[in-house]
Amino acid sequence: MTDTLQPGWRVGRFGLIWLAPLSIAIAAAVVAFQLAPQPPTLFEASVTIRPPSTAQDSAAAINLFVSDIALQAESDAVAAFVLDRIPDLDPATYPRDLSVVRQGATSWVSLSFVSETESVARDTVETLAVRLLDDAARSETDRTQFLLDQASERLAVAETEFADFTEENDVFDPEVEYRLLLDEIARLGGQITSARLDGADQENIDALIREQDRLIGLRPSMGESLLTYRALATSVESARNEAEQARADFDEAQFEYGVTNAPSNLIGTRDIEQFVDDTDRLQRSALAGALGLVLAMGIVIPLAWWLDKRRSQGRHIDLIEEGLVGARRAGANGDSASTQSEELRELMERR
Repeated sequence: MTDTLQPGWRVGRFGLIWLAPLSIAIAAAVVAFQLAPQPPTLFEASVTIRPPSTAQDSAAAINLFVSDIALQAESDAVAAFVLDRIPDLDPATYPRDLSVVRQGATSWVSLSFVSETESVARDTVETLAVRLLDDAARSETDRTQFLLDQASERLAVAETEFADFTEENDVFDPEVEYRLLLDEIARLGGQITSARLDGADQENIDALIREQDRLIGLRPSMGESLLTYRALATSVESARNEAEQARADFDEAQFEYGVTNAPSNLIGTRDIEQFVDDTDRLQRSALAGALGLVLAMGIVIPLAWWLDKRRSQGRHIDLIEEGLVGARRAGANGDSASTQSEELRELMERR
């Protein structure tokens, strides 16, 4: 009978130690979940954007655009821009509740923002998308504007140097003046030759020769002036061509910025979802369940140990009585004292 009762007691003790605390823990978790404050309804607004045409020339340009979007979205300048245009936006939530994710291996990027107010969530992602796309598209315009300013400055310097040279040297067109000088030297040479052939007065011939020598002496300086003039004229022409090309590039970038790369053309899908975040309630429930389990185990385990000890004492007394009864029976049957002792020892070992 003892052997049959022992397994039953073990099952009951297991249920006392584990099933009861687990039930208490589950009940504590359920109560904590029900009593926790109801979380507010949240709205998650999202838009998808793609890089402007100026950033789609290569895979490297697209990757650079995608990698820069998240950094730009969290920058102080962009944050100040968004907060300034959305007065109801809590500064503590931006950019904490912002998400910037690339859609697979495509060039599309998803911007998402979560807020308790639907209009704030929607306006935040819309304002952010327009600012990021405007910055990306305007970069090419800024670049061409910088190049145009440089080309215009070089043209102004070249024209100033050319004007100063012509004014300082009192020349209108060195090309024409140099040709006239050469023609005059050649004409004097012809007159000198004719005068000698005609037997003209030597004094007249000497006068022609002195005039020719004077003009020949002017030729080197006029030649240098001509070279300088040509170099300055070439600089002006080159600067003018660069300025015209820079102007054409700037006009094209302006067109791309205002038409092709307008934010309205680069924004894809728009979406807004409503949900409730039960994370805090679940965490509280789990904590309450864990505390309930620990407290229940702290009570049940000592109680089970105390009950087990009392039952063991009772089983010890039963075994001694059983041994005495067996001894009496053995004496009545004429068994020896040693046999009685062995039976009693065996009973004690079973204990």
